[in-house]
Amino acid sequence: MSALFDVHKLAKKIKEQIGDGLTEEDILSLLLIDEEAYQRDSPRSVGKRLTLLSLEFSGIKAEDKPFHYIRQFSTGVNLWVGDNLKGKSSIFKIIRLAITGDTKMARDVLAWIKEICVEFKVGLNTYTVNLLIDGSKYTIELFNKDRQSTDLANEEERASFSIFKGGIGNYEEFIGAFFFREFDYYSMQWTQKSSVKDDPRLLTSNASWKTYFKSVFLEAEDYGKLFYGSQAELIFQMLLGLEFTYPINRIKVKKENLQNQLGLSKLAETAIAQSKAADYQKLQDELNIIIPKLAQLNLEKDAAKNVVVTTTEEELERA
Repeated sequence: MSALFDVHKLAKKIKEQIGDGLTEEDILSLLLIDEEAYQRDSPRSVGKRLTLLSLEFSGIKAEDKPFHYIRQFSTGVNLWVGDNLKGKSSIFKIIRLAITGDTKMARDVLAWIKEICVEFKVGLNTYTVNLLIDGSKYTIELFNKDRQSTDLANEEERASFSIFKGGIGNYEEFIGAFFFREFDYYSMQWTQKSSVKDDPRLLTSNASWKTYFKSVFLEAEDYGKLFYGSQAELIFQMLLGLEFTYPINRIKVKKENLQNQLGLSKLAETAIAQSKAADYQKLQDELNIIIPKLAQLNLEKDAAKNVVVTTTEEELERA
């Protein structure tokens, strides 16, 4: 994408087309997102791909039976063949755990696993991730070397190879940023209604690395889909890397949020108007009750005056 793209020129052109209503500054404030918004979508990741080289995991199954699985992947297609409930899906979920930090897995299966090691390549670079699992505690380390190099390295060399060491929460954030950087990905956004009942707010959601990983890791229930989930169009747009995909996405989200805010403002104005109308009607109803009562009191007052006057005249005559 050209680094000479002028968003100010675009704002001026839009102003010429729409005429009155918005100033050029108003339009510019809507178009401005972040400094590099209009320079995104550079195809630096062309030719890069994520390739699994090896997988190893071990642990203790029920009845204290230890197990150890290891597989070197071949180039091309790799298959696992087995009956149902023999662990094929679990293997893929173990890979997903190592590559994304997603711990979503059957609890009984996850409880068996004590150690995972996955070796993979991104482009020409090889990486190894080791996971030690002790109940709910994860110790994860990512190396920028192949498995053999990390295994043979001394403590000092191994430390120099390490690019991450920590728990599952930090790893999930780190590995997401790592792959976004390696593939020049960015997070597409969309808006959705709040799941809280009677909450009119519009929430902004972001596609994470796990979302993109799911687009290539389709589980059994997703066999009829090209992409996972309801955001297939957004994922496909980002993967295409066409010009202005990022700013268009962000401006669309901004537009939907502004429309929602406008709708909420109108609802608030309507609620205030309805409240005022209700208050007015309440006062009117009270007034309608008070007026007849006042009239009745005036009649009673006049009647009382007549009684007093008549009594006084009679007393004067007798005197």
